[in-house]
Amino acid sequence: MKNNPFQGREVIVFRALRGHLVEVPVADVPANCGVTGFPSPADDHLDKSLDLNNYFQIGPTTYFIFAYGQSMIDADIQEGDVLIVDTNVDWRNREYVVCRLNNEVLVKRVEQRRGWYFLTSANPKFVPVEITEFDDAVVFGPVVGQARKRR
Repeated sequence: MKNNPFQGREVIVFRALRGHLVEVPVADVPANCGVTGFPSPADDHLDKSLDLNNYFQIGPTTYFIFAYGQSMIDADIQEGDVLIVDTNVDWRNREYVVCRLNNEVLVKRVEQRRGWYFLTSANPKFVPVEITEFDDAVVFGPVVGQARKRR
């Protein structure tokens, strides 16, 4: 098992606990977001459950981290969201990742352009940051899911 790559950083990180079963009722009908005002057809289909551990593929290399700041709002990552990061999954170009750049833990889109790497925000108020050979940069893993409290 890998050590916690976030250990010692000033961020709030939670280790995902595989042994704790999280099941919620689930309807086996899709939810149409364009129609409102009708009784729910899902009321008769609540006999199944959804195991969130399996859905998000929670394992020993999965971490939960709170997002803060406004740099990723156009990617619908808002302050207070819980991001699910898997440090054992390879990241891809233009994917949202949790990384460390010069001792600051960030959520950014990592992009490769003409052989150079950039960390870009999802907010036009923030400029892309080029990673140079003088930077200490580590990608912990891609954001594989997120959760948000509505109330």
